[in-house]
Amino acid sequence: MTLARTSILALFLTACAWPARGFTADAPAPAPAPAVSEWRGDGSGVKLDAEPPLEWSDKTSILWKAKVGSGYSCPIVAGDKVLVLSEPDLLTCVNAADGKVDWSKSTAVKDLPEADQKKVIEGTFQSGFAAATPVSDRTNVYIVLANGIVAAYEIKTGNKVWVRVIDTVPVSMEGRSASPIMVDGKLIVHLTDLFALDPKTGKDIWRQPDAISNYATPCAGKIGDVSVIATPNGYLVRASDGKVLATDIASSGYTSPVIKDGLIYFIGTNFTISKLPEKIAGDKADVKEVWSDALEGEVYTSPVIHDGLVYTCTSAGKYFVLDTKAKAKADKQLEIAAGEGGGMGGGTMVYCSMNLAGKNLFVSNTEGKTAVLELGMKIADPKYNTLSDGSGSTPAFVGKKIYMRGGELLYCLGK
Repeated sequence: MTLARTSILALFLTACAWPARGFTADAPAPAPAPAVSEWRGDGSGVKLDAEPPLEWSDKTSILWKAKVGSGYSCPIVAGDKVLVLSEPDLLTCVNAADGKVDWSKSTAVKDLPEADQKKVIEGTFQSGFAAATPVSDRTNVYIVLANGIVAAYEIKTGNKVWVRVIDTVPVSMEGRSASPIMVDGKLIVHLTDLFALDPKTGKDIWRQPDAISNYATPCAGKIGDVSVIATPNGYLVRASDGKVLATDIASSGYTSPVIKDGLIYFIGTNFTISKLPEKIAGDKADVKEVWSDALEGEVYTSPVIHDGLVYTCTSAGKYFVLDTKAKAKADKQLEIAAGEGGGMGGGTMVYCSMNLAGKNLFVSNTEGKTAVLELGMKIADPKYNTLSDGSGSTPAFVGKKIYMRGGELLYCLGK
């Protein structure tokens, strides 16, 4: 297995909101749940309210750049801060307005209590130690390292809130890149077993050893009013107690599943789209397959789902649009194909995941070249933009800005 196979990161959002009903007029409504910042914004890769630049280069549209170190981990934006995790264990907080570094913190093995140091996984992961993207509730930021270290830091001060080690045996020493997600106030961590942690203390709420991890990130969704977690290996788990509701639904390989509009999507080299039940009967969820097929080429890119269409891309730059209702496919070879080069995986490949920002789709290769595409089954020729430094990391889109990694730099692109 190559380094490319371990580079897909995925992180999905479930933002919990307090219902307004059930409170009397004279009783104060509870404060809304804190917003969650994750990979691809809210985890779906869809930011319809964004207005990002459609053209940029080394000489244009760069508002600022900051040196943060290299890594596959994707930047996240929490309020007015950008948070980036770099190899091997460096978390950096950057001011979103001007790119000035507020603080950088290392979570090294030597800094742990002696008892915890003995639990840390030894050895070298091909995808590095900092492949997982952080998650933030806008007060704290939470990181997961491949050696089993999980930690929380205050965004405002950079002070450590807690740190612990999860000493599960890795499925493979080639990579641990599943990112943490937040579901119903729980910090979900997938380090071999699936864990729900208390964000305030880092202590276990529940542990599900049957839902074994691979390289991709689980996603969150709803069946009725029940929050569920879908793993890339096809397990459906109830978020409240870790109960397994369904198994062997499908496998997305190196990409993350997506739950949207009553369907669950496993979009990899082989893809399966299934319908979720309207409600859970007891402790079981009856999941029914709608469509399965294969794509030509290896897929490390987690998809975008919008208006019944699925958008994805192979590592060699072949772009696909899938129509779920018509069970039809369209494709186009992009000019970001595999070839010789000095990308992070040793060549020019597409590792990062799709994003829909505003009215356009964005996908980049490891050499810093990005294709900007229009929506729809009819595939028009894309626009291409290039930075001199590339990355396997997925950009973050917020408002009129793009936060994109390139080499050891974090770029802020804007009009």
